[in-house]
Order: sequence, then C-alpha cells, then structure tokens
Amino acid sequence: METYLKQLCKSGHSWLNAVIALFFYMTTTAVGGLWGVPFIQKTYHVSKHTAGFATSMLFFGWLIGGPIMGFLSDKIKNRKHIILITIFLTLASLLCVVYLTKMPIFLVYVFMFLVGFFSSGQLLNFTLAAEINSPNIKGTSIAFTNFVVAVGSSIVQPIIGVFLDSGWDGKITNGINVYSIKDFQNAFLILPIMLAVAGLLTFFLKEQPPIIEAGETLSGD
Repeated sequence: METYLKQLCKSGHSWLNAVIALFFYMTTTAVGGLWGVPFIQKTYHVSKHTAGFATSMLFFGWLIGGPIMGFLSDKIKNRKHIILITIFLTLASLLCVVYLTKMPIFLVYVFMFLVGFFSSGQLLNFTLAAEINSPNIKGTSIAFTNFVVAVGSSIVQPIIGVFLDSGWDGKITNGINVYSIKDFQNAFLILPIMLAVAGLLTFFLKEQPPIIEAGETLSGD
C-alpha cells in the first residue's frame, strides 16, 4: 500500500486531475451545501421554503446528469472533452443565477438544475483517476481524488463566509448576520474563478483509453 501511495503521489497528472475535480465541485459545495438558500431567498425575494426547493434542483440535476455524462463519455470515448465542456456550461449557468437577479423564480429553478446537471461532469474525473494510472492502483487513485475533493471542498464554505463578512455592514436580525445581494455576489465570485481555472487546467489533463483487464473483451458497435 505504501508503495502504491508513493507512486500515486509522484504522479503530476493525478494531482492535476484531483485539483480539477476539486475546483469543479466547489460550486456544489458552496451553493448546494450552505449559501444557496440565503442567497436565493435574499436575491429573488422568496420564502425560505421556495429558496430551499430552488437549491434542491441542483442535486436533482446531479441525479439526472450523472448517468448521462457516463453514457456520453463511453459513447464518444473522450472524458476530457466532456469535462471541459461541462465546466464552462456550469460556469455559464452559475453566472445566470448569481448575476441575472431579475429572473422569475421558475428560471432560477431551471438554471439551478442546469448547474447541477453540468456539474455532474465532475464524476468523469474519478473515471480518469483510474484510467491515467496503472491498473494496480486504480482503487487507490480514485480514493486519492475523493480525498482531495473532500478536504478541499470542506474549506470553501468558511472562505465564502469570510468574504461575506468582509463586505458586511454589521446588520443583524434575530441574531443572524444580514448580507446584501452585493455581498453575496462578491463572495460568490470565487466560484466562477475556480471553474475557469478548472477549465484551463483541463487543457493540460492527460487522457488514456480505458485499460482492458485480462479476460475482458472489447464490444464493437
């Protein structure tokens, strides 16, 4: 196991793939995990219940998008291109939610769904984690990618909180800090930046064809 970990940690492409997966996932963590509900509630002047439903559309998008992304990547046999395209489509959908603040709420539902749907392309980074490493460390490489994503994404929520507090005017209601729409937009700026960085890094990502194990056969069309 120690030898496998050393081999994996020396792989620059494994680190690159894991960082891309992390930056890609940060939007889901930040918007879906904590800050999406108060942002939508404040920005679109809706109830907490409605804002919660809008945020849940992100996860519904993941649910629908995950199998589709896997099917498409197997069909065209190119993980990297799908990752790249979905990163920038996630970015476009997120920008609509955060900055086009005059939309009717049903369009917020649509764009939140699209954020989740396109974000599910991040699952292909785990497929690549196995494909860009030797067969004997497939499981370790997937676990390594998941570790980087889990640890890295755990800090995005407090980072956004710091950015929110930096522009906060001190207003408190019922013991809760009240942030303006501009505060949220400024704090959320880190998310499109991370998506853009992930997209740029993807150009340097290595991709190998799926490794056929002994005893397996290729299926022809």
